[in-house]
Amino acid sequence: MNLPCSSMHSDRTQKEREAAMRAFRSGTAPILIATGVSARGIDVRNVLHVINYDLPAMDHGGIEEYIHRIGRTGRIGHRGLASSLFTDEDEPIASFLARTLLETGQEIPEFLQHHVSEGQELKFEADSDSEPGDNADDGWGTGGDTQGTNDAQDANDGGWGN
Repeated sequence: MNLPCSSMHSDRTQKEREAAMRAFRSGTAPILIATGVSARGIDVRNVLHVINYDLPAMDHGGIEEYIHRIGRTGRIGHRGLASSLFTDEDEPIASFLARTLLETGQEIPEFLQHHVSEGQELKFEADSDSEPGDNADDGWGTGGDTQGTNDAQDANDGGWGN
């Protein structure tokens, strides 16, 4: 396909990471493949789609890490998508993911519906890396599945719809 991309991960030097971010921000490499090293503290505007190849483990940030990852897209009223590949190994985060989707008004995929019960409520901690003018509610997306369906919703002006 010959798609221009760059990568960020802990094995790259700081200089290489900075070069990858410059290429991504400038559009020279419009696809950035990154590990959790890019989940916090990096602000990139106009990210159109975040794809989680691996959902975060519960002992590595869990649902809060997931929210920070997908928060890179659809920010400040812009449209964006977030999709996640879900496997049996992601079962520990499944109930938290289902509750998050429920609370944000997203469609809950059939494979997560058994994790939702009447009256569930999820409380989020304050966004520790938000920037002035950012709205912590902007940019949430939804999870995807490995069966090939795209259950991600569009974000528009802080609301959700399709």
